[in-house]
Amino acid sequence: MLYLLISIVASIAISVLLKRGAGSGHDQLVVTASNYISASALAGCLWLLRGAIWPSWPTVLLGIAGGFFYAISLVFWMQAIERAGIAMSTAALRMSVALPVAMSMVFFGELPSPNEGLGIVFTLLAIVLITLSGRATGDGVTESAAVLLLLVFLTGGGAYATLKLFTELRPAQERDALLSLIFLSAMAMSWGTVACGRHRYRRADIANGLAIGACNVTSNGMMLLALQTVPGVLAFPFVNTSVLLGTAFLGTVIWRERPGGFGYASIAASIVAIVLLTS
Repeated sequence: MLYLLISIVASIAISVLLKRGAGSGHDQLVVTASNYISASALAGCLWLLRGAIWPSWPTVLLGIAGGFFYAISLVFWMQAIERAGIAMSTAALRMSVALPVAMSMVFFGELPSPNEGLGIVFTLLAIVLITLSGRATGDGVTESAAVLLLLVFLTGGGAYATLKLFTELRPAQERDALLSLIFLSAMAMSWGTVACGRHRYRRADIANGLAIGACNVTSNGMMLLALQTVPGVLAFPFVNTSVLLGTAFLGTVIWRERPGGFGYASIAASIVAIVLLTS
């Protein structure tokens, strides 16, 4: 459980850094691309320090696929934010946890207990409520925005599914190599996207991205360690619900955001979900 808690704190830190960067007018695409520089460097150093076990071809392919999903989900997420708003876009990204949970249940036979099953239901309820909160404060969602939200859901779920597949199918000794490959391939793809557009490479944007990268390595590394002992059907909902709750709390306390009726209901559902998933 300690690994999950560290992963949650690191994920919340990423949200805080992105929030501060958005308030300062940072170029978010440059920030997200820059995060893969430090993430790749740190993951590579850990890999070398721990013996640099060369990965098998299945792990290499999983790393490339994971990097693709990580990079493309961020691109779709940022586009969705512009068209559907931050609340609905983030909810779509967090709702993607349903894909690896379904994979854990269908392909790996991870069946939750009654309390855990109810906790998963409250997790999905929390995400739906925060989506409704976004709709309540916006002007509705266009057809193109709805397509983007679906793409965020699918590609975000693909990133989570990559971690679960590795945990079930590949040796734990190749974990450091996997993270290095994920971040290296994501870096190549995201900087390729930046190069295709018109962006200013400001020092503040890159510095913020490098800090996010350190948190990114911590979050994903701890999640991989946790999946060695905690079933994915529990780990993914618990982490995503906790991140939603933590970011909502900080948004209310620090930035004085007011979630509204649906938002507060989502926070309440998140608390119930966490209690059930950890009972």
